[in-house]
Amino acid sequence: MQWKKSLFNGLAAASALTLLVVLYHLSDSYDNYMINQRKLLSSSPSSSSSSLSSSSSSLSKKSMPPIRFLVPKALTPPSLASTQSSTSSSSSSSSGPDKRHLLLVTKGRSGSSFTSALIRNDRNVFYTFEPLFVLGRLSRNHDIEYLRQKAYSIFRAFLQCEFSEVSGKDLDNFQIRLSSPLASHFLRCMRTSKSGPPHLDCLFDMIRECRNKTVTFAKVIRFPMIWAEPVLKELPNLKILYLIRDPRAVLNSQARVFHNFKWPSELQNASRKHCGELEDDIAEIERLQVLYPGRIYVIKYERGATEPMDYAKDIYRFSDLDFTEDTEKYVNSLKMPDVGKGKAYSYSVHRTNGSRTMNSWRYRTGFNSISQVDKICDNVYHKMGYHSVTSQRDLESTRPLVDMDMVINKEI
Repeated sequence: MQWKKSLFNGLAAASALTLLVVLYHLSDSYDNYMINQRKLLSSSPSSSSSSLSSSSSSLSKKSMPPIRFLVPKALTPPSLASTQSSTSSSSSSSSGPDKRHLLLVTKGRSGSSFTSALIRNDRNVFYTFEPLFVLGRLSRNHDIEYLRQKAYSIFRAFLQCEFSEVSGKDLDNFQIRLSSPLASHFLRCMRTSKSGPPHLDCLFDMIRECRNKTVTFAKVIRFPMIWAEPVLKELPNLKILYLIRDPRAVLNSQARVFHNFKWPSELQNASRKHCGELEDDIAEIERLQVLYPGRIYVIKYERGATEPMDYAKDIYRFSDLDFTEDTEKYVNSLKMPDVGKGKAYSYSVHRTNGSRTMNSWRYRTGFNSISQVDKICDNVYHKMGYHSVTSQRDLESTRPLVDMDMVINKEI
């Protein structure tokens, strides 16, 4: 009788897998989708975000159907099943009480690549790079409530290592190439000619790595802090790092790298948008720090640029990570040149002269432009300790324009 039961279970699993594969290939556009994705993957990693957005937009017209990666127990390979059972009562459980979650929230070109590198270096961290990148292409056709709900579902997937409620299009994220190794491998796998079971193997590998880590960490630049409270309620082990940088530096870098507005003709509108969002975030952070003490911490890019060791230690302390001798060596290594990358590489985390990098915007802009930002962003400066400039000479001087210690953190 035992062999009959085993045979029945085997046939049931095979039938379920066959059904999943058939559903996966329903779309006639699937082959075209994969061809376009391979072209996108072969593009330069240093492409600007604007070019990525336009590529994503063109691909979305031929995108595969919103399949769901349902992972029933019958389809779970033995190695993953053993991981699930062995971790269900330990700290590496996907949703157990000891699993910790960390979110880095910021704006584009605020130094988040450097900050993320410090955190992802810890061997206990599973890192996802900009999982909300897909919101950029969705924002054209959907309202804010849809985007908020979509953000929550993607967060749950990557922070809790549970992918049963997200679609294939949600995971079709070019930015995942810069995430933890098996997450990057999953993206490459999805964009090859493989299909069906091979894709599932890649998904299982990513889930296994995610569940085997004690900390899941994601960096996002498309997340207003007004969205944070429901996530803080749902995930009691979640902590949020909020990274801020001098608005003048951010705007100048966005114009040069993202090409999302023209400097200086569109600077006023860009400044109103950027600093308006910062004001809203700061107000919400102050409210949430009272309701969720010790779970939201504001950090400044400028401190990381000039005092990287102390900056890293602060982050590790807040994140409950062990700052080891290897961590210290890694932080010191970031002061060395980035071997293999040219001077124009805009996403390098290496800073041979952090102070010069931090202030480079002061010598490529003009007083007339910067004074516009100063007037519009005065409220943010007042809250976060940035200082206006009074003349071109003052702009190009060595006078510090930031108070490193002025932040809005409560005691942690």
